[in-house]
This record gives sequence, C-alpha cells and structure tokens, in this order.
Amino acid sequence: MNKPMDPKKTIHSNQIYSFFIKKDSIRENKLTKSIIEGYKKNLLNPEEKYNSKEGKELYKNIAEKLPKIEKDVVEDIFLWIEDNVNENLLENDNKKDYLKIFFVEEDLDKSLEVFKNEHKRYIIPNIFNSNDYNKKIGETIYGLSNNNMGLNSKKAFLENKTRKVSSPYLVDTDEILLQYAFYNYLLPEVKQGNYYIYFSENEITPRTYKEGCPNGAKYLLNVSYSKDVDIKNFNVISEDSSEEISINFKEILHQKKKDTDEIEYGNLNREKMMNNINKIFFYNSLLGNFLLNDGDLDIKDIEV
Repeated sequence: MNKPMDPKKTIHSNQIYSFFIKKDSIRENKLTKSIIEGYKKNLLNPEEKYNSKEGKELYKNIAEKLPKIEKDVVEDIFLWIEDNVNENLLENDNKKDYLKIFFVEEDLDKSLEVFKNEHKRYIIPNIFNSNDYNKKIGETIYGLSNNNMGLNSKKAFLENKTRKVSSPYLVDTDEILLQYAFYNYLLPEVKQGNYYIYFSENEITPRTYKEGCPNGAKYLLNVSYSKDVDIKNFNVISEDSSEEISINFKEILHQKKKDTDEIEYGNLNREKMMNNINKIFFYNSLLGNFLLNDGDLDIKDIEV
C-alpha cells in the first residue's frame, strides 16, 4: 500500500462505497474509532491529503468532472461500519483473509457508475510516478507514467537533461488510465508465464515461449515480471503470419537416435518446424531466449 487513504494502513480500501480490512486487524482490535474517523475525513476531504501544489491541482482537475461527494450517504455508511464491523461479524469465521464490504443500491447499474467515479477520484491523483513531474498545458495536466519507469531523485540518469522538461515522456489522464488498465490486464498473464503478447487487428493473444506465433499477428510484446510487469521489447511482425506453411522435413542420414530426440518428420507447419530447429540446432535453448539481452539469457550447461 503506497498511497493509502488510511495513513495507519489498517483500512485497505480507498473509496467511500467499499470497506476492506484484514480480518486479523479486527480480531486484534486494531480498528479503532480514531482510525475510522481519520479514514472518513480523508474520503470526505481528499484534496487535503495532497500536500504538493501539483497534487492538489490534479485532484481539483478530476473533481470538477465528477459528481460531488454525498456527505449524508458517507455519514450513514460510517455509522454502519462503527456499529457492525467488529468481532461479532466474524463469529465462526477463522479465516485470515480480507473482509470486503460493498455498499450498493438496488439499481446496480447506478451503483456501478458511482464505483467508477469514486475509483477515478482516488486513482487519478495517485496514478502518476510522482506529481512533482506534472505539467499543465492549457487545461490539460500531463504527468510521468509509472509503468516501465522508475524515475526518482536517485535515478537522475533517466532524465533528459538537455530538454527544458527533463521528464522522459508525459501523458495526460486519459492515456494514463488506458496504460493502467493495460498493465492490470498483463499482470495475471505474465504471472502464468505468458511472456509473449501478440496483437492482431482485433485480438490480443498471450502465449508462453513454447507456443508459436498465432495467425494474423502484427505486433509482439516481450514482457517479464519481477516486482511488477516489465515490457522488455516490442517488435513488428513484418511477415504475414496468417499464411499457412507446410515444409516436408525428411530424415536423410539414418543415424541412431537417443530416446529423448523426438524429432518430427513429414509435412510440418510453422510451429513444428520451429520446435525442430530449437531441438536440433540449439539444444532446446532458443525458445524463451531469442528476445533476451545477453545478461538475461537462461542457458543451462549443454552436453554435445
């Protein structure tokens, strides 16, 4: 939790209509009245949470586009929280996960719209790398993306020192929200080992290094994961991969094979030919490595 609405980090939600807390925090009586009051104060007056001029200006910019906070509704919600979120709520529940409460209306479509608005109220002032880099041009505020960018005071070498604005690049709030959604999409894919993200005209296809290029793919992102999603490389697929190929792969020298060879022969498609090339010429070390930098190569000892 880098930018919580609860400075004590006991409450993990960040908007009015939801309430997230670890169940152990309730059992251990960490959820005090003062913590609830401090959290409510930040939700009712979010502009006071931002100390910098740039942060306040960014919040003001988004707040003008959103409905005003309904203070009466907030009071009712927090009265319910104070009266009901306690150990009695966890009776016969020994799990150590989160308690998640959502406050919704009968009209779920209306509630969904309210949730989206309150999400924007929190996320936009906190979405950039640092509001210190924000620049206002006309009525539009531009900031430094935090995706694939670790610029801070300790990494001044990432700045473009010869430019008037030294930030590597700036995007507006519409663009940063698209990036935020895209990286959230990539995260579970990368965690499953889908490091190759292919793009066709109408589809995104995540794949592992063992799978071939899908038909019709135009672009390829090579991604990895450590603490977060990291886009390593971007490639344009110039050849029309939608065209099927068939190569007759024959065995000319009938040599004694190892049981582990498993080389396929006959009329092979693109993917099977790729697997054969990987096995025969690169000892199963090409796939998964051919887009990496030298220092990132993962090649085990090969016995020839």
